Amino acid sequence: MQIKHEISSDEDRINFIRLARTNGVGMVTFFNLLQEAEDFSDIIEFSEEFLKDANPKKPIKIASRAQILKEIENVERFGARMLLITDDDYPELLRHIPDPPPVITVKGDVSLFDRDIIGVVGSRNASFHGLDYAKYIAREISKSGAVVASGLAKGIDGAVHAESLKGGTIAAIAAGIDNVYPYQNRELYAKVFEQGLIITEFPFGSSPKASNFVQRNRIISGLSYGTVVIEATLRSGSLTTARFANEQGREVFAVPGFPSDARSAGCNRLIEQGAIFTSNAEQIVDEIPSLRNSFRGEFSKIKKKAIKEESKKPKKQEVIAFNYDEEVILSEAAQKIYKKLGSVEISVEVIYEMFASNVQNANIALSELEIEGMINVENGKILKV
Repeated sequence: MQIKHEISSDEDRINFIRLARTNGVGMVTFFNLLQEAEDFSDIIEFSEEFLKDANPKKPIKIASRAQILKEIENVERFGARMLLITDDDYPELLRHIPDPPPVITVKGDVSLFDRDIIGVVGSRNASFHGLDYAKYIAREISKSGAVVASGLAKGIDGAVHAESLKGGTIAAIAAGIDNVYPYQNRELYAKVFEQGLIITEFPFGSSPKASNFVQRNRIISGLSYGTVVIEATLRSGSLTTARFANEQGREVFAVPGFPSDARSAGCNRLIEQGAIFTSNAEQIVDEIPSLRNSFRGEFSKIKKKAIKEESKKPKKQEVIAFNYDEEVILSEAAQKIYKKLGSVEISVEVIYEMFASNVQNANIALSELEIEGMINVENGKILKV
């Protein structure tokens, strides 16, 4: 993604982040505003006028300078950095995906961006065999000198990060840089902070939401020459990572599994659609030099791989495909709520009544279901998805 304006001063950086952090300004609008503005020094005034003309009845309010200064202060106090897409340290491969994040926050060793990177993703509820195989794949990729990228989730992601700490590991997360999710991985978070690198496009203090995980997945594939998928159901978040890899012109490796195992159905489907049948780590490692030659340098010549889409589905359905990711382990309270939900939205107050005076437990259970992508909660209404 090319930016025609030079972002040189501190004030330029603040204004760039203000625009990127504005609610209602998506990436397409963001980059269009940068292209339309003649002079970046008046980008805020230009954007305010542009957005007002686009929607005079309800113009979008640009994020305040004070808000961004506070975020920058929090990020720096946390020991992290905010990188703009124009910065030299911004990862080059990520810069060239169709929808790169304008601003990322990172903590750890940014030199890992300059090395060969391979993504490895898979089931959160992985089998023992799947976990062992994921560790083997991560170990061999690390031995080759490449870096392993994943999503720091339970299961496969956590296993590959733990195995690749010494060789180099990058974790893309679906919340603010300060937010540990899942909480069970807090010790692994700390180790990746110290020995590897954490990356997120979400503002400091942000909580994880179901849609964030889909956005996070495009960063894992976007950082990488190719993505390895180990154990994935047909409605798996890992398959969205594979789809993003295909759209970004990156390679997809799929580890096959037994046909009757639901955790392998997604990988087997990827192989049917043209992903590389991957039975050992050498197949991945041997591809790295040719992938490096393809991707480093002439990004305009990157060609999409020939994995066929099963069908063209609207964007909302693709997000829902993530929402039904692997078998979800829920608390009893969350299960109780979910079993009671139907196809019609209900008020949050109905749930509170179910739990009598224990509103805190109700809120925790609702948050659990929302993070797992099983419900949407908006304006006090709950809808099963």
